[in-house]
Amino acid sequence: MTLIAIGAFLPYFPINHLTLSLPAQDLRGTIDRLIPFNPTWELVYVSIYFYLFVLVFYIRDAHLFRRTVLSFVVIQFTCFAVFLAYPVGIERPTNLRPDSHFLEWGLALNYALDQPRNLFPSLHLANAFMASLLLLRVQPRVGAVAIAWAVLIGYSTMAARHHAFADVVAGVAVALLTDRLIVAPAVAGRRDQALLNPPQTALAVIAIYPITVLALYLLWRAGWQPFTWPAAG
Repeated sequence: MTLIAIGAFLPYFPINHLTLSLPAQDLRGTIDRLIPFNPTWELVYVSIYFYLFVLVFYIRDAHLFRRTVLSFVVIQFTCFAVFLAYPVGIERPTNLRPDSHFLEWGLALNYALDQPRNLFPSLHLANAFMASLLLLRVQPRVGAVAIAWAVLIGYSTMAARHHAFADVVAGVAVALLTDRLIVAPAVAGRRDQALLNPPQTALAVIAIYPITVLALYLLWRAGWQPFTWPAAG
């Protein structure tokens, strides 16, 4: 089931490059102009890639895990369809200093890997809130912390100039819909540890995140820059 979820994400990058040749909307508004650009928020933004794997190791109940994978797959393909039908773009900062600032190097690396498309709805927010709402249903205290972190991820997408506020709202809406239709019936009011593994499993996955950041920092210090900056075009 985990491989199915990973496979469902693979079309992201072909769509990301395909839609570069299509006219794109700019959905930035007043709220986006009020949020200052800050590369430090990239640390929160990239945490989603580890955040989702918490569910892989934390969920014990087989039925709930299958429904979670189904929810993830539905979210990906719903967003992919919108990406193709309604391309949205965003203007990114070009004055980053990747040679001398680690966080700006990390942001430039992310910009190089992920072109300014596939924005509306925000997959970051759809996936983060899908995971958080599930935890809120099963373990309310853990879920409350997860929701708070998902909100921070939402802010990070705007502060690091990955998304506009409209993308964020749409991503949360997709998560709420899939949670209601797919995850909620699998939980059906159950709030017991039989659905989950011990919390130490989730903490072990979370611990991988700072280790990965440290490894990237050491690569940056060693002069590794697998991208051209400023980016072409």
